[in-house]
Amino acid sequence: MKTCGRIIEKINRTHHSVSIRTEKMDISFDAGQFFKVYSNDEFRCLSASCSPRRNYVEFTKKITESRFSSWLQSLKIGDKITIEGPYGRFVMVEDEKILFIAGGIGITPIFSMIEDAFLTSSKKDFVLFYGNKSSEDIVFYNELNSFSQSLKLKLFIFTEDANQQFYHGVITAERISALLPDAVERTAFVCGPPSMVESMSEQIKKYNISRNIKTEKLIGY
Repeated sequence: MKTCGRIIEKINRTHHSVSIRTEKMDISFDAGQFFKVYSNDEFRCLSASCSPRRNYVEFTKKITESRFSSWLQSLKIGDKITIEGPYGRFVMVEDEKILFIAGGIGITPIFSMIEDAFLTSSKKDFVLFYGNKSSEDIVFYNELNSFSQSLKLKLFIFTEDANQQFYHGVITAERISALLPDAVERTAFVCGPPSMVESMSEQIKKYNISRNIKTEKLIGY
């Protein structure tokens, strides 16, 4: 069922990613799920980038040269958007030890789960491997650092440009295995562009990094 909501806030996360927040509307969803977000003549599937417990629904998108991105950029406070959903099974159930692997804007459903864990004072054991092109592309960096002070959450942030603050290069199964000896005991959640998700899933299986893998491919950005 489609639902219409009013935009209450717009946040520039990085130089090419933006978040929009709408009033909560009459919807419910699980952390990690996505919605169809409609523009004037098309839609994109966007994961909610907030906990379901917030009094708003947030969507965060990488801005590209697409018509949808142009429409999203043009939105103003008070404008209304139409969404449909939720959809997807990229959610935590009884998993107690979690390995999150995010590529770029693939952090959005994972951030939803981590924020929800923070708001519920979860005792689960989380590890996040988060890869970006550069340090300027890291979405939710301050929030993740803040959550790690309260949650059992360990962060491994990678950038392809050299930055002493982060790990240099791309995330691989070998690097996960070297940095996280108990990876095999964890449920792996992998989200990002299709090529990244497929490659990482194959590596995880090949090197027996995790026995249980859940994936989400971001298409059409």
